[in-house]
Amino acid sequence: MRIKRDGVNSTIQSQEIFIVDMDQLNMDQLSYRPVRDVGIETTRMTQANYPEGTRRVFIINVPQVFTIMWSLIKPFLHQVTIDKVHIYGTNTEEWKAALLEEIDADQLPAYYGGTLTDPDGDPRCPSKIGIGGKVPKSYYIETIKPEPTDNMSELVMHQGSKTKFEFEITNSTTQLKWCFMTDNADIGFRIFYKNKAGEEVAVLCNQRVDSHVTMEEGAILCNNQCSYVFEFDNSYSYFRSKKVWYSLNLVESDGKELEQAF
Repeated sequence: MRIKRDGVNSTIQSQEIFIVDMDQLNMDQLSYRPVRDVGIETTRMTQANYPEGTRRVFIINVPQVFTIMWSLIKPFLHQVTIDKVHIYGTNTEEWKAALLEEIDADQLPAYYGGTLTDPDGDPRCPSKIGIGGKVPKSYYIETIKPEPTDNMSELVMHQGSKTKFEFEITNSTTQLKWCFMTDNADIGFRIFYKNKAGEEVAVLCNQRVDSHVTMEEGAILCNNQCSYVFEFDNSYSYFRSKKVWYSLNLVESDGKELEQAF
């Protein structure tokens, strides 16, 4: 890619500019463990093996919930890398102008503010991207049912029931971490906090996960000093009880685990 440097066009083969478009991304996708794992591991690998390979990272059309994911990834990054990351909301004029400061218009798809189009006029330039095909079945791996660990507690969720765990947060650098699995069916869960008026404010909307297929793990930054609630939900199941093995912990930014845990 030909980029602009100090007002002069230069060809730099050893550096890259990344555009991460988060348009239509929602909290369910951000909180899905494989998505988080891929993002964190890719960042680690790039930083460890190609520290000078990245010139800029533009993250555009960022939803408000991205701040949660960014707070989880940021501790894994060097300050040099953080300084290369430019984050923009949904103001298209703002991020298009920023992109054109780094990338020549004829090298940037028209969809992102440049002049480059596909031969058929498509402004997204899909022909420039090598899309992979169907994954051969020979690459499939067998699903291994998760097993509870020694630090997990056991809970029976009766049909139609909910169970809440409440945490009192006094430090805005505290993270709430969870890890759970079920025996033979999915389970729902959500996270919210209570504001000064006692109203519930959603942090992670209710979602059903196949925790009988893979261990469900995640973390959020509790940046409000108030009560946070983690809730298991089996209210949608009219006939089936669920057995849940879980671990819920509060952890400070320095990795120190607080005493309050379930």
